[in-house]
Amino acid sequence: MVVRFLKMFASPKKTFKIGDEADVTDKEAIKLVRAKIAEPKVKKAFDALLKKEEEAKAKALEDEKKVLAIQRNAELKKELEVLSDEILKMLDVLSSDDPAFSKKWLDDISSKLNDIG
Repeated sequence: MVVRFLKMFASPKKTFKIGDEADVTDKEAIKLVRAKIAEPKVKKAFDALLKKEEEAKAKALEDEKKVLAIQRNAELKKELEVLSDEILKMLDVLSSDDPAFSKKWLDDISSKLNDIG
């Protein structure tokens, strides 16, 4: 992208005076324009570049949210497995005391766990 310098600017390879134009990378153009060191030669092209950058950031954020949701879902499933195991251990204790009560309780819990899982 071609930019026109508004201020003097020195890069490692060259020094630019006010009014000089240079073809720079898109990333560098964004940095220079945001820092008010340069302006884009073609404003429409720069606006399109900014829009493209914003879309890429939005997509990256959405992808990150999806990954976090998947990770959280896996964590919740693991917690559910642990809790289910603990409930089954409790049922073993209950079943030895009152089999009819434990059967009803097991059916209720199984139904609730199926709704969750």
